[in-house]
Amino acid sequence: MQDFRQRVIRLYSTREQLIQQGVWEGGLYRAGDGDSSSIEVCAADRAWVWRSLLLNPEDDDAGEAGAGSPRYISQDAILSGAVGSLVPVPMLSSGSSESAAAVTNVHNSVSPVRRLVNGVRKLTPKETVVHPLDSVESVPAPDETGMSLADTLEIVDLDLSRLMLADIFQKPAVHALMRKIMYNYLLLDSRRGRGESSVNSAQDTPPLFHYRQGYHEVLGVVYLQFAAEDGDIPPESVRFVLYIFAKLMQPLAAHFYVEKNLLYWETHTFSRMLKLAAPDLHAAFYPHNSQAETHPHNLIWLIRWTRLLFLRELSLKETLVVWDHALTFAYPLEVFVAAVIVAVLVSRRRDIAAMLRDADADADDLIEYMLQFGRAGKPIGVLKVCALARKLCDAWECGQYRELRGCCEAFAREHDVDPNRKRLEDRLRRGVRRSLAQGPV
Repeated sequence: MQDFRQRVIRLYSTREQLIQQGVWEGGLYRAGDGDSSSIEVCAADRAWVWRSLLLNPEDDDAGEAGAGSPRYISQDAILSGAVGSLVPVPMLSSGSSESAAAVTNVHNSVSPVRRLVNGVRKLTPKETVVHPLDSVESVPAPDETGMSLADTLEIVDLDLSRLMLADIFQKPAVHALMRKIMYNYLLLDSRRGRGESSVNSAQDTPPLFHYRQGYHEVLGVVYLQFAAEDGDIPPESVRFVLYIFAKLMQPLAAHFYVEKNLLYWETHTFSRMLKLAAPDLHAAFYPHNSQAETHPHNLIWLIRWTRLLFLRELSLKETLVVWDHALTFAYPLEVFVAAVIVAVLVSRRRDIAAMLRDADADADDLIEYMLQFGRAGKPIGVLKVCALARKLCDAWECGQYRELRGCCEAFAREHDVDPNRKRLEDRLRRGVRRSLAQGPV
């Protein structure tokens, strides 16, 4: 642990060097000092790296350059005033006016919350209040209405009880701490929407919360990097967990957890990038009309790939490397996510083409392939995928769209080598090495 941190501090004295050379050029994942073998970053070291990447980056240009400047990497990280102390989760008594009103309105169709009390267990307090085919413009979308604290905590508790990332999440103490962090994030998010900057800000009316399923899994991954084996986290590290989670969720929730924004992203970013970078793959995913920019069936798998940032599709080890790159915020998250998906598809181009050659294959088979992507357990070569994603992001952000296809074709020429030819080349290399080792005859 200390050796890793000392090496990082020695090689990358500033945050910018850590971002460019350590993460994007892959230095963090190599042993270094002439040894190019790959290493796995442990959870505690990754937590330290994430703190170094995200610690008050807005203050980089403030103050004099030196050991105490936020732009310089050090062993110790101080969160400063980025987030205040966490506030406890309020105790909701069964006799509160909010609970009483919710139970009384058993069949009030106007109420956004309707509780069924005749022995029927309600799986979620969120119910439809408008006919789904109603086109009345004045009715707010579900993302805009929000939920009360009681209903939000009920769903959070249900989701946390089913979190299977690690055994520690089944411990009551860990559940309670995760619940507290999530509540503080939702409170911060709610008050940010109202123009308030702190969870400790005073307010006149009870806030409405916008929790969505999937938040708990993203928080769980961040929590795991800071947790000890027993699941405990030091008090100061709890603030880091909240800060990193909030920084990641700000663009993630805005672009991928709001349906209209997800549709916009698919149309204007993902579909366009895929079409420009790999027209054959675009035609496979948009089969009815290769000129189309969206297809409703693709949202079935895109929702999971984007909202959980590849947690279900890649191994946790590979997912964390992708998250390392995302947390540099070198590119807008929505562009980076699209680029990673395109890069993954390009790396699996042979498999997709082979599947589509089957006469019985259709769009449903392709969707099933994307939904079952993680079950194959086949590594994607995550560093190579992220390197390609970087090139795609650079070309996209600079408006050099014609370069997108060239990047993917160069990647294919380098990595899509015929296996028989590769075995022959490896055999020849081994023969040459043996001849050189034996010396002149």
